[in-house]
Amino acid sequence: MQPTPVVPQTNPLLLEFVAAGAPAESERLLARLLDVEAAPVIGRVLRAKAAREEEVAELTSATREELISRLIGLRDGEDAAEIRNFRGYVATVAYNVWAQSLRTENPGRAMLLNRVRYLLENRTTQRGFALWDGPAGERWCGLRDTRTASPVFGTTPKLQLLAIDPVAA
Repeated sequence: MQPTPVVPQTNPLLLEFVAAGAPAESERLLARLLDVEAAPVIGRVLRAKAAREEEVAELTSATREELISRLIGLRDGEDAAEIRNFRGYVATVAYNVWAQSLRTENPGRAMLLNRVRYLLENRTTQRGFALWDGPAGERWCGLRDTRTASPVFGTTPKLQLLAIDPVAA
């Protein structure tokens, strides 16, 4: 017999907000959701992603705006999304706001990343490249023939260091 998977419970405060009838009560619960539940998650996600404190403030504001819009849509029945894990939902919204700002600020970066991904996934006329997961979950790319080879492609110390810790090299 397999164990029953643990499903995160919907935040009771979110349920109260969705069920609130009076506008004043709804606004109070929305403010509490944003300030008590969402703010720490938003801050943690955006501080990990954004480079400057001004950028964190701008992205926090944009994330709160997006959350307000989505939560009001949820309350009004416009959005049929079921939110089982409110903090996870907030983190996803914050990450999406950050990613969208990155795409807006650097459109060439997104285009380049897509082109490299297409190349590595053999979705172009160029063949022989591959994209795969390494033993520790990291992403590797290179020639298809090297996919099964040892990550240490050479004997020089620099290449060995690169294979062991690509970020530090």
